[in-house]
Amino acid sequence: MTLTGHEDTVYSVAYSPDGHLLASSSYDGTVRIWDTRTGEEIMPPLWGGRGPVTSVAFAPNGQSVASGNGNVVDIWSLATGQEAMPPLQGHSDWVRSVAFSPDGTLIASTSEDKTIRLWSSENGREVVMMSGHTDWVHAVAFSPNGRLLASASKDMTVRLWSLTGQAIGDPLTSLYDEILCVCFSPDGHYLAAGAQSLCEARIWDLQTRDPTPAIIRNQASVSSIAFSPDGAKLASSGYPTVRFWDPRSGCELPGSWLAGHLDWVYSISFSPDGRSLASGSSDCTVRIWDVASSYEPIVQPQKMHSGQVYSMAISPNGLFIVSGSGDHSVRVWDVFSGEARCQPLLGHEGSVEQVAISPNARYIASASSDYTVRLWDVENGDAIREPFRGHNGSVLSVAFSPNGRWIASGSHDRTVRVWDVSAKEAVVIEVLHCARSVHAVAFSPDERLLAAGDDGGYLHFWLSGTNQLARAALQTGDSDIISLAFSPDSARGIWHVRGYHGSAAHQ
Repeated sequence: MTLTGHEDTVYSVAYSPDGHLLASSSYDGTVRIWDTRTGEEIMPPLWGGRGPVTSVAFAPNGQSVASGNGNVVDIWSLATGQEAMPPLQGHSDWVRSVAFSPDGTLIASTSEDKTIRLWSSENGREVVMMSGHTDWVHAVAFSPNGRLLASASKDMTVRLWSLTGQAIGDPLTSLYDEILCVCFSPDGHYLAAGAQSLCEARIWDLQTRDPTPAIIRNQASVSSIAFSPDGAKLASSGYPTVRFWDPRSGCELPGSWLAGHLDWVYSISFSPDGRSLASGSSDCTVRIWDVASSYEPIVQPQKMHSGQVYSMAISPNGLFIVSGSGDHSVRVWDVFSGEARCQPLLGHEGSVEQVAISPNARYIASASSDYTVRLWDVENGDAIREPFRGHNGSVLSVAFSPNGRWIASGSHDRTVRVWDVSAKEAVVIEVLHCARSVHAVAFSPDERLLAAGDDGGYLHFWLSGTNQLARAALQTGDSDIISLAFSPDSARGIWHVRGYHGSAAHQ
């Protein structure tokens, strides 16, 4: 799966203990929580408001995540989507890395202030501060038994620490370069770290503190490194691939490149069962890969459009997907093969803002900034009759009625228009007026109601096929309703709003 939603570089990814969720953090200032089985976000983005979020980690109980945001550590409750406690404050510069101890009682954080700090996960109090690095501390990791900490620094060293804050022995200095990442093997016997300019990773035997013969040479800066849960593989990421190695010999495993990201891969994480790997990149995406059998994306991403994709719809029979884009085109894709079912549907002279599929899966309707709605034949991609014209502004939304006889369209001109699909020519049968631009329209499944949401936060309801209001407009208190839908029994509705700092859904 390719998970999209972040608007800037994805710096960190982490699996939940049961593997069902994935957390990602980004330069866009958000933490996002994804369902690894569907690829959907399970809640609105977590936004701390202090700039880029450089790291994220799940608590061992799976109920919260920690993130480094500015010079503080935030702890988020997954039950509420809110901060579980006040931010952990103490660092004087950007937090670069966070990690939970295996028993979940401690949180470690590293910073550009050259320190590592341990915090109580119960009350957020600082337990100990570790100093000794002479430059930024990029990464931190707990040993599997929770008794040791390892840290990687811009000062070209890896250091080991006790939980009391004491340095254990001299720094490990086999990599004479800025060290970006560090991790323990699952059995705790080995420690791996990756360097920037040298493009190397090294592994140390922690019993002897000597480097093993394995020298892993990546194609570019080693920005992240991870052992598989069984310890048989070591994954490393750089530009723009993920590669897999035998940690005993340092030899690359054959046929194991993961290629698909378009830019630096900054973070990788194995699922708890070791069957998949997640990667976060500066191409703004998170990808999930099948590494148990094929080293391929679980679903190959498709190069669909040359512009932003503004809308997608899945056919009622589940056989194809329709997408509309800023490149003025509508495209139709086979769900199972991912291949285009026909040539791009061309004719709009502006961005395609929304697409809809008729209940019988025979027609596609598209709404465009060129002030028109177009109707297309699914089988051959041909346009059906002339465009629906009448709006005096960009058409932002479109929906079929459950019986397929009507199309409703909402526009920047503050109107909803209802069109007769069966007529030989494009005929508007109703013009319905709203207070503001209409970004969302929907028919109720029982065909009794037509609803529209405008960017003033109002929901409007009419009796289908008439200009008669079903009730007074609902003022939601939100702004910019961009999507809405009825429940299958027509008894409830859900609407999606876009605010200044993201979006939210209401029922």
